[in-house]
Amino acid sequence: MLKHVLLIVTMGLFIGCASTKTTRVGQFANLEPQEGLVALEVINNTGSLTRDIRQWDEVVVIRVDNIEQIRTEAIAFAKKMHAKKKSVLEFDENTVMWDPEVYQLQPLPTGTLSTQVFFGKMPAGRYIIRRFSGSFSNSNYQAWFTKPVEEMGGFFSVKPKTLSDLGAMVYQPMGSAHEEGTSYSYVARLPRVHQLSDFVQDAYPKLAAQLTGTSFSGWDTHFLDHFRQDLGEMSRQNPYMTKTLSSDSQGSGALVGKLGQIKRVQQGKWYSDAVPSNAEVTSMLQLDTLQLVGTEQGGVYLKTNAAASWQSLSPIAMTESVIGLVHNGQSFFALTKEDKAFKIYRFAQPTASWELLKRMEIPRSAPLPIMLVTPAGLNVYAHYAVHRYDLSSNQWRSERMNTLSKIIAVGEGKWLAIEIDAGHTFYTPDYGVTWINTHRPQALLLGSMAHEYKLPTIQGDRLISIEGFADPADSSLVPKILIRVASRPMSLVMTGENTPWQQHGLVKEGCAELLAAISTQEKLYARCENGSIVSSSTMGRVWENEIRVDLTKLLQQYEQFVDDLKADNASKP
Repeated sequence: MLKHVLLIVTMGLFIGCASTKTTRVGQFANLEPQEGLVALEVINNTGSLTRDIRQWDEVVVIRVDNIEQIRTEAIAFAKKMHAKKKSVLEFDENTVMWDPEVYQLQPLPTGTLSTQVFFGKMPAGRYIIRRFSGSFSNSNYQAWFTKPVEEMGGFFSVKPKTLSDLGAMVYQPMGSAHEEGTSYSYVARLPRVHQLSDFVQDAYPKLAAQLTGTSFSGWDTHFLDHFRQDLGEMSRQNPYMTKTLSSDSQGSGALVGKLGQIKRVQQGKWYSDAVPSNAEVTSMLQLDTLQLVGTEQGGVYLKTNAAASWQSLSPIAMTESVIGLVHNGQSFFALTKEDKAFKIYRFAQPTASWELLKRMEIPRSAPLPIMLVTPAGLNVYAHYAVHRYDLSSNQWRSERMNTLSKIIAVGEGKWLAIEIDAGHTFYTPDYGVTWINTHRPQALLLGSMAHEYKLPTIQGDRLISIEGFADPADSSLVPKILIRVASRPMSLVMTGENTPWQQHGLVKEGCAELLAAISTQEKLYARCENGSIVSSSTMGRVWENEIRVDLTKLLQQYEQFVDDLKADNASKP
């Protein structure tokens, strides 16, 4: 029976175009007596699914406990119709088209950045996840991307008036992080580190109040569960790092990213750490005596120099993501995202309660706001405006300006930023009072390359960047572009004039994204397309490996899972 169901679900044998039933719920939805809730986290351990598709639109689920009943009833009905027609052809039940029950889980729009929580209500029964689906469309073309899941996830159950907490699953490509539709990828369940029931309670309190049963994991047990967990753990060991945090004068910086992972670099040596969460680390503050980390779903974690483990704090609801943490020497400040709303908080100590200073709304399509400390208080850059907070007067003042998509501090009051409309890079020496165009090479604005719209850095008295230059040996109308390390004296940058850049060494192939925030006075760091990190102390003439993403081991583990699954299916009658 199990093998027959798997073949039907996986291969789609003789199944018609099933109509998909939505599971969407609102804040005031009611649960029917035989309905339960389902919650699932999906984490993409990559920068994007394809060039244009960043996240999934839906999780498609098939009910399997009534498949035989639906099939039998469809065959009986078809047989009856065949008899009425008095056809001379022999009736063949294998040609009968029938539809299983198919349901569509959609993501909640709140509490996360790249992690997605899929949530909905479904009839009590037994199910399997058919696939993840994502799409993109504009005036020029449409694109779709799907990933079959099926036995990679296994079967799960839904009980009446109960939450089936499926925990987290990771989508792991095993090729270039920017390669579209890579042939090898897997989906695996992750070890449970927190309960989704807490997130559901914060997001849908009225719906959660209707639950009468105790939340349970939902997943059926299976002898291959340890392989599923091993694959998930492999992804945790090879996380995609999404954000860089500025180096200090001692050469200390950090990469933070998916699956709660942190990689710190101090004086050229790397140290790995992780907060107790599968959520993406979205902010981090390093002081002499402590580290404070913010994540999606309201996660805030504290580690002091005297402590060996992370202390979990709960200052805000799980419907907010902590996207910024700063300290001005007196107070701490946090910037959070909740659906379309952004909030700015102040607190005296990491363990103290948070005071709300400001709430603002910007379009979902706009870049995330950026918060920086100034001598007077704060500057918050958000969607064609800068909001200045004066700590002494407790007053806000807003000014209109072009939207900045990225900003890093490269010294006291010295910032580098990218303006979103034209992609120009600007430098300010005075906490954002004046901005100077750095006039990066025009190749930046042509083509589509990994180095585009990435911030430069400053080493000594020179602005350093990774740029594209026409190959002097190529005399064709459209010459080959060479990606090189390039520099320009800051004295020329300060004039605001467009003067030539000096070209240095070529970047390592596929490693053209300069990590300006963790680059130091002695060493440049760059990210490769597969997520690995390389460095150069010679302006690009020689590159060394710093962090390797072990795709080969990921692939071997996945192939072992597939072989064992095939052997298990072959052994069943």
